Amino acid sequence: MEGTFSLIPAESGWRALFADADGNETGRSRVIAWASQEGSGETRIVGIITDPNDPKVLVPADVVVDEDGGSLSRYGFVSS
Repeated sequence: MEGTFSLIPAESGWRALFADADGNETGRSRVIAWASQEGSGETRIVGIITDPNDPKVLVPADVVVDEDGGSLSRYGFVSS
């Protein structure tokens, strides 16, 4: 991927919510940071999470398929 990257920490309440093809929520993962990539006249922003399939690895939430077959549906904030 080309362009300029930025990374900022996320507030602890942010979650990446995963759903299957029918829209049923299959899981959630804490967003650790927000990443942005600028290039080709566009800015892409994505949450960075711990990979639910390999907890030693940090990954963009939009590339993950969780153990129940769900993919990123949306981001949500849970206040404490």
